[in-house]
Amino acid sequence: MDTPSHFYQARCVCGHELEIPAQRLGRHLICPLCSRTLIPVAATPTAAPVAPAASQSAAPAKAVRACPSCGEMILTVARKCRFCGEFVDPPNQPPPAADSDTPTPDDQTQHPMSNPVFDVAVSQWDNFFRYLTCIIVLTISAGAYKLPPLRAYAGIIFAVVLTVDVFAAFLIYLNSRNSRCLINADRVETQSGIFTRQIDWISISSVLDIQLRQSFIQRMLGTGTIEIRSNDQVTPLMEVHQIPQARKVFEYLQQQISRRHQQGVARLI
Repeated sequence: MDTPSHFYQARCVCGHELEIPAQRLGRHLICPLCSRTLIPVAATPTAAPVAPAASQSAAPAKAVRACPSCGEMILTVARKCRFCGEFVDPPNQPPPAADSDTPTPDDQTQHPMSNPVFDVAVSQWDNFFRYLTCIIVLTISAGAYKLPPLRAYAGIIFAVVLTVDVFAAFLIYLNSRNSRCLINADRVETQSGIFTRQIDWISISSVLDIQLRQSFIQRMLGTGTIEIRSNDQVTPLMEVHQIPQARKVFEYLQQQISRRHQQGVARLI
Protein backbone atom coordinates (compact mmCIF):
# COMPACT_ATOMS: atom_id res chain seq x y z
CA MET A 1 0.00 0.00 0.00
CA ASP A 2 1.34 3.46 -0.94
CA THR A 3 2.35 5.82 1.85
CA PRO A 4 0.58 9.21 1.65
CA SER A 5 2.73 12.24 1.00
CA HIS A 6 3.69 14.32 4.05
CA PHE A 7 2.54 17.90 4.35
CA TYR A 8 4.15 20.71 6.33
CA GLN A 9 2.88 23.94 7.84
CA ALA A 10 4.89 27.12 7.06
CA ARG A 11 4.19 30.75 7.89
CA CYS A 12 4.78 33.76 5.60
CA VAL A 13 6.11 37.05 7.02
CA CYS A 14 2.59 38.49 6.58
CA GLY A 15 1.20 35.90 9.02
CA HIS A 16 -0.51 33.62 6.48
CA GLU A 17 -0.01 29.88 7.03
CA LEU A 18 0.67 27.65 4.04
CA GLU A 19 0.35 23.86 3.75
CA ILE A 20 3.33 22.61 1.72
CA PRO A 21 3.98 19.09 0.40
CA ALA A 22 7.39 17.64 1.20
CA GLN A 23 8.59 17.79 -2.40
CA ARG A 24 8.03 21.58 -2.48
CA LEU A 25 10.46 22.34 0.36
CA GLY A 26 13.39 24.42 -0.88
CA ARG A 27 11.49 25.72 -3.92
CA HIS A 28 10.01 29.15 -4.65
CA LEU A 29 6.44 29.70 -3.47
CA ILE A 30 4.07 32.66 -3.82
CA CYS A 31 2.06 33.63 -0.75
CA PRO A 32 -1.61 33.95 -1.87
CA LEU A 33 -2.22 36.66 0.72
CA CYS A 34 0.59 39.18 0.14
CA SER A 35 2.15 37.86 -3.13
CA ARG A 36 5.61 37.69 -1.57
CA THR A 37 8.11 35.15 -2.85
CA LEU A 38 9.43 32.76 -0.18
CA ILE A 39 11.55 29.62 -0.10
CA PRO A 40 10.61 27.20 2.73
CA VAL A 41 13.80 25.44 3.79
CA ALA A 42 12.21 23.87 6.86
CA ALA A 43 8.70 23.70 8.25
CA THR A 44 6.56 22.04 10.93
CA PRO A 45 4.96 18.75 9.89
CA THR A 46 1.18 18.57 10.16
CA ALA A 47 -0.34 16.39 12.88
CA ALA A 48 -2.16 14.15 10.42
CA PRO A 49 -0.75 13.98 6.86
CA VAL A 50 -3.54 13.84 4.32
CA ALA A 51 -3.36 12.86 0.67
CA PRO A 52 -3.71 15.85 -1.71
CA ALA A 53 -6.96 14.57 -3.24
CA ALA A 54 -8.58 14.07 0.18
CA SER A 55 -7.50 17.50 1.43
CA GLN A 56 -8.89 19.18 -1.67
CA SER A 57 -12.24 17.44 -1.40
CA ALA A 58 -12.56 18.18 2.32
CA ALA A 59 -11.51 21.83 2.02
CA PRO A 60 -14.37 24.27 1.45
CA ALA A 61 -14.39 26.28 -1.75
CA LYS A 62 -12.74 29.68 -1.30
CA ALA A 63 -14.78 32.70 -2.29
CA VAL A 64 -13.39 35.04 -4.90
CA ARG A 65 -14.15 38.62 -5.87
CA ALA A 66 -13.12 41.13 -8.51
CA CYS A 67 -10.15 43.42 -7.86
CA PRO A 68 -11.42 47.03 -7.65
CA SER A 69 -8.39 48.25 -9.64
CA CYS A 70 -7.97 45.79 -12.55
CA GLY A 71 -11.14 43.68 -12.39
CA GLU A 72 -9.31 40.32 -12.21
CA MET A 73 -10.68 37.64 -9.87
CA ILE A 74 -8.80 37.28 -6.57
CA LEU A 75 -9.44 35.56 -3.24
CA THR A 76 -11.86 37.35 -0.93
CA VAL A 77 -9.30 37.25 1.90
CA ALA A 78 -6.48 38.64 -0.28
CA ARG A 79 -5.11 42.05 0.70
CA LYS A 80 -3.02 42.50 -2.46
CA CYS A 81 -3.98 41.77 -6.06
CA ARG A 82 -1.55 39.29 -7.67
CA PHE A 83 -2.28 40.74 -11.12
CA CYS A 84 -1.88 44.53 -10.70
CA GLY A 85 -0.07 44.65 -7.33
CA GLU A 86 -2.58 47.06 -5.72
CA PHE A 87 -3.50 46.60 -2.05
CA VAL A 88 -7.19 45.93 -1.33
CA ASP A 89 -9.05 45.55 1.96
CA PRO A 90 -10.96 42.27 2.51
CA PRO A 91 -14.68 43.05 3.06
CA ASN A 92 -15.94 42.48 6.63
CA GLN A 93 -12.63 40.89 7.66
CA PRO A 94 -9.92 42.23 9.97
CA PRO A 95 -6.42 42.61 8.47
CA PRO A 96 -3.98 39.76 9.13
CA ALA A 97 -1.75 39.97 12.14
CA ALA A 98 1.68 41.48 11.48
CA ASP A 99 4.86 41.75 13.47
CA SER A 100 5.01 44.81 15.67
CA ASP A 101 8.35 45.88 14.20
CA THR A 102 7.14 45.55 10.57
CA PRO A 103 4.57 48.18 9.51
CA THR A 104 2.02 47.14 6.90
CA PRO A 105 2.24 48.64 3.38
CA ASP A 106 -0.98 50.62 3.98
CA ASP A 107 0.48 52.21 7.14
CA GLN A 108 3.71 53.06 5.32
CA THR A 109 1.81 54.72 2.47
CA GLN A 110 -0.41 56.81 4.74
CA HIS A 111 2.35 57.88 7.12
CA PRO A 112 5.61 59.38 5.82
CA MET A 113 8.92 58.00 6.97
CA SER A 114 10.04 59.36 10.32
CA ASN A 115 13.58 59.36 11.74
CA PRO A 116 15.35 57.91 8.68
CA VAL A 117 18.83 56.51 9.22
CA PHE A 118 19.95 58.10 5.92
CA ASP A 119 18.43 61.23 4.38
CA VAL A 120 20.59 62.15 1.38
CA ALA A 121 20.06 64.33 -1.69
CA VAL A 122 21.55 63.86 -5.14
CA SER A 123 25.15 65.07 -5.15
CA GLN A 124 25.81 68.39 -6.89
CA TRP A 125 28.73 66.71 -8.65
CA ASP A 126 26.07 65.11 -10.83
CA ASN A 127 25.40 68.61 -12.23
CA PHE A 128 29.02 69.42 -13.02
CA PHE A 129 28.64 69.31 -16.81
CA ARG A 130 25.33 71.22 -16.64
CA TYR A 131 26.96 74.05 -14.71
CA LEU A 132 29.92 73.92 -17.11
CA THR A 133 27.54 74.32 -20.07
CA CYS A 134 26.02 77.42 -18.49
CA ILE A 135 29.49 78.95 -18.07
CA ILE A 136 30.45 78.16 -21.67
CA VAL A 137 27.25 79.76 -23.01
CA LEU A 138 27.88 82.86 -20.91
CA THR A 139 31.47 83.07 -22.18
CA ILE A 140 30.32 82.83 -25.79
CA SER A 141 27.78 85.61 -25.24
CA ALA A 142 30.56 87.82 -23.89
CA GLY A 143 32.26 87.44 -27.29
CA ALA A 144 29.65 89.84 -28.69
CA TYR A 145 31.84 92.69 -27.40
CA LYS A 146 34.55 91.56 -29.86
CA LEU A 147 32.28 91.53 -32.93
CA PRO A 148 31.73 94.99 -34.47
CA PRO A 149 28.22 94.24 -35.81
CA LEU A 150 27.08 93.12 -32.36
CA ARG A 151 29.06 95.54 -30.24
CA ALA A 152 26.12 97.95 -29.93
CA TYR A 153 23.90 95.20 -28.57
CA ALA A 154 26.58 93.32 -26.63
CA GLY A 155 25.39 94.62 -23.24
CA ILE A 156 21.79 93.52 -23.85
CA ILE A 157 22.86 90.10 -25.19
CA PHE A 158 25.14 89.49 -22.23
CA ALA A 159 22.48 90.57 -19.71
CA VAL A 160 19.82 88.30 -21.24
CA VAL A 161 22.15 85.29 -21.39
CA LEU A 162 23.34 85.93 -17.83
CA THR A 163 19.74 86.05 -16.55
CA VAL A 164 18.81 82.83 -18.34
CA ASP A 165 21.99 81.10 -17.15
CA VAL A 166 21.44 82.06 -13.51
CA PHE A 167 17.80 80.92 -13.64
CA ALA A 168 18.75 77.61 -15.30
CA ALA A 169 21.52 76.96 -12.78
CA PHE A 170 19.09 77.70 -9.92
CA LEU A 171 16.55 75.21 -11.29
CA ILE A 172 19.28 72.58 -11.68
CA TYR A 173 20.33 73.12 -8.07
CA LEU A 174 16.73 72.93 -6.78
CA ASN A 175 16.05 69.75 -8.72
CA SER A 176 19.05 68.04 -7.11
CA ARG A 177 18.18 69.25 -3.63
CA ASN A 178 14.60 67.96 -4.01
CA SER A 179 15.71 64.55 -5.30
CA ARG A 180 16.18 62.77 -1.99
CA CYS A 181 16.53 59.23 -0.70
CA LEU A 182 15.33 58.25 2.79
CA ILE A 183 16.34 54.89 4.26
CA ASN A 184 15.54 53.15 7.53
CA ALA A 185 15.31 49.54 8.71
CA ASP A 186 11.90 48.99 7.06
CA ARG A 187 11.99 50.63 3.64
CA VAL A 188 13.76 52.73 1.02
CA GLU A 189 11.92 55.84 -0.16
CA THR A 190 12.79 58.23 -3.00
CA GLN A 191 11.31 61.71 -3.44
CA SER A 192 11.62 63.91 -6.52
CA GLY A 193 10.07 67.00 -8.08
CA ILE A 194 10.19 70.76 -7.54
CA PHE A 195 6.62 71.94 -8.15
CA THR A 196 5.04 68.47 -8.05
CA ARG A 197 6.04 65.56 -5.83
CA GLN A 198 6.63 61.90 -6.67
CA ILE A 199 7.33 59.37 -3.91
CA ASP A 200 8.34 55.75 -4.57
CA TRP A 201 9.24 53.20 -1.92
CA ILE A 202 10.27 49.56 -1.55
CA SER A 203 9.94 47.44 1.57
CA ILE A 204 13.22 45.98 2.83
CA SER A 205 11.53 42.59 3.24
CA SER A 206 10.76 42.46 -0.52
CA VAL A 207 14.32 43.26 -1.70
CA LEU A 208 15.97 40.45 -3.67
CA ASP A 209 19.32 42.01 -4.61
CA ILE A 210 21.22 45.31 -4.50
CA GLN A 211 24.13 46.59 -6.56
CA LEU A 212 26.50 49.56 -6.17
CA ARG A 213 27.96 51.27 -9.27
CA GLN A 214 30.91 53.65 -8.92
CA SER A 215 33.25 55.06 -11.53
CA PHE A 216 36.82 56.02 -10.67
CA ILE A 217 35.87 59.67 -10.13
CA GLN A 218 32.81 58.68 -8.09
CA ARG A 219 35.00 56.58 -5.80
CA MET A 220 37.23 59.60 -5.23
CA LEU A 221 34.18 61.79 -4.46
CA GLY A 222 32.40 59.16 -2.36
CA THR A 223 29.30 59.14 -4.56
CA GLY A 224 27.61 56.34 -6.48
CA THR A 225 24.40 54.80 -7.77
CA ILE A 226 22.59 51.94 -6.00
CA GLU A 227 20.25 49.58 -7.88
CA ILE A 228 17.62 47.80 -5.77
CA ARG A 229 15.74 44.81 -7.22
CA SER A 230 12.67 43.47 -5.45
CA ASN A 231 9.67 41.20 -5.96
CA ASP A 232 7.36 44.21 -5.68
CA GLN A 233 5.12 44.22 -8.75
CA VAL A 234 4.71 48.02 -8.75
CA THR A 235 8.40 48.94 -8.29
CA PRO A 236 10.53 45.91 -9.25
CA LEU A 237 13.61 48.10 -9.84
CA MET A 238 14.58 51.26 -7.96
CA GLU A 239 17.69 53.27 -8.87
CA VAL A 240 19.04 55.61 -6.20
CA HIS A 241 21.05 57.89 -8.45
CA GLN A 242 24.34 59.64 -7.61
CA ILE A 243 24.07 59.92 -3.82
CA PRO A 244 26.81 60.83 -1.33
CA GLN A 245 28.06 58.28 1.24
CA ALA A 246 27.15 55.60 -1.31
CA ARG A 247 29.36 52.93 0.28
CA LYS A 248 27.88 53.47 3.77
CA VAL A 249 24.33 53.39 2.43
CA PHE A 250 25.09 50.19 0.47
CA GLU A 251 26.57 48.40 3.51
CA TYR A 252 23.64 49.44 5.70
CA LEU A 253 21.15 48.06 3.17
CA GLN A 254 23.12 44.81 2.98
CA GLN A 255 22.87 44.39 6.76
CA GLN A 256 19.14 45.09 6.89
CA ILE A 257 18.34 42.79 3.96
CA SER A 258 20.38 39.94 5.47
CA ARG A 259 18.67 40.42 8.84
CA ARG A 260 15.18 40.31 7.28
CA HIS A 261 15.98 37.18 5.27
CA GLN A 262 17.34 35.44 8.36
CA GLN A 263 14.17 36.32 10.28
CA GLY A 264 12.05 34.92 7.43
CA VAL A 265 13.97 31.63 7.45
CA ALA A 266 13.75 31.42 11.26
CA ARG A 267 9.95 31.69 11.12
CA LEU A 268 9.81 28.69 8.75
CA ILE A 269 11.88 26.45 11.02
